[in-house]
Amino acid sequence: MAKYNVKFSCGHEDEIQLFGKVSERERKIAYFEESGLCSSCYSEQKRTEMEARHEKEGIVEQEMSYREYKLNYADCKTKPGSYNAETKTIIVYVDPNKEQEQEEAKARIIQAAYKLVEKAGKKELLTKTVKWMEANEDKDFWKKMRDNETDMKRLLNMAYKEMTK
Repeated sequence: MAKYNVKFSCGHEDEIQLFGKVSERERKIAYFEESGLCSSCYSEQKRTEMEARHEKEGIVEQEMSYREYKLNYADCKTKPGSYNAETKTIIVYVDPNKEQEQEEAKARIIQAAYKLVEKAGKKELLTKTVKWMEANEDKDFWKKMRDNETDMKRLLNMAYKEMTK
């Protein structure tokens, strides 16, 4: 193991740690000098590529509370180093198309609830059930409920029990 000061192809100089035979170390140093990027230039290149990909796919940056991110957007990527400890916010890369799909799934679930309530002959519960569902929603919940009649029946039972307390 040895540390070397290497001048990268980007023009910056940085200290790197190399392992292995001297010949392998020299080969790696030569590669870094010819076509390697220092850590800051490499990070900048990756950030630029990611921004271009997000722009192409229509993904937008959205600042939100860390709690909201964990509850509703945990499957989304975050901007590195964007967490603000003072305000407890973070920048999240959100795909607006997924949010639209989520709303469509929610509408399908409510429609399925309507059909189930109608089949059960308890139309008077429909308004209360839908209000209860909307009051107790979170995105994870709606993802799990998507097109699943068994879970929908369980949901209706939960709603009924809550409303008849």
